[in-house]
Amino acid sequence: MLDRLGHRLTGATLSAAAVGICLAIAGSSVAAGSVDTVGKLRYVRHAFQTKPSQEYLTVKAKCPRGTHVTGGGEVNDAGFGELNIVHTYPVDRGDPGSSPDDGWAVLLHNQGSHSGKVHAICTKRKVRYATETFQIATGAQNEFDLPCPAGTKVLSGGTRGPRTVIENSLFPVSDFEWGGYVENHSATDKSFTQTAVCAKVATTIQISDNDPIDPETRGSRSSACPGSQHVYGGGQDNGAGFDGILAGAMTPAGSDHDVWRVAIDNFSASFTFTVRAYAVCGPAG
Repeated sequence: MLDRLGHRLTGATLSAAAVGICLAIAGSSVAAGSVDTVGKLRYVRHAFQTKPSQEYLTVKAKCPRGTHVTGGGEVNDAGFGELNIVHTYPVDRGDPGSSPDDGWAVLLHNQGSHSGKVHAICTKRKVRYATETFQIATGAQNEFDLPCPAGTKVLSGGTRGPRTVIENSLFPVSDFEWGGYVENHSATDKSFTQTAVCAKVATTIQISDNDPIDPETRGSRSSACPGSQHVYGGGQDNGAGFDGILAGAMTPAGSDHDVWRVAIDNFSASFTFTVRAYAVCGPAG
């Protein structure tokens, strides 16, 4: 069952647990990359290359000086099941502040040699970051939602945690809240952090059609911003249960950076699952 923004109502929203996480990742790549300027927005792209020996790697794109990250993602040339997103999240790069406002990171599960680009969307506007630590039981798939600070609207969000805790979906629950479904593939309960990226911006949320993806295939979905608006962030939701779907790519797109595009892998051998792409759009100025 889907609510008015198209996400499932089967999972319970869980409360935060005051526990820490230890994340160990193999391989990391970060750079400022090429930058497109649209008003106060900066769209950063950093190329990366995977190797067959890298089962997991983290790729990062950093924002230009004087800007703050609003969202991000990655795109690649891999086929079905060859390169998938485990976590995607804003990062702090060790500047004097502690907010994760300096860039965007994506933890990938890799099979083979592939080329791709990691994206960071950045702005000169003031951005706020709401972060909570959650716990998820072994073998569970649950929805976790996080509201923005009062007076702000949601731009994007993400999760960071162990490799065995995997994002099934990420999406705006409303104009003021970010959410997603997370799965625990570990034999024990695990913790992870979730962040909602928020700002005082007049945004709109655009949602694509709820189209099906056939079994054991990769399908692409896109959602476009209206008028002269541009993408600040985005996500996807789907109708799959535990271990049914993984994102292969989530990224800003379009010549005017006014589209959010996702590539989703359906790992079921027999079931068709529906998928929606979400674009959070706002003004360039």
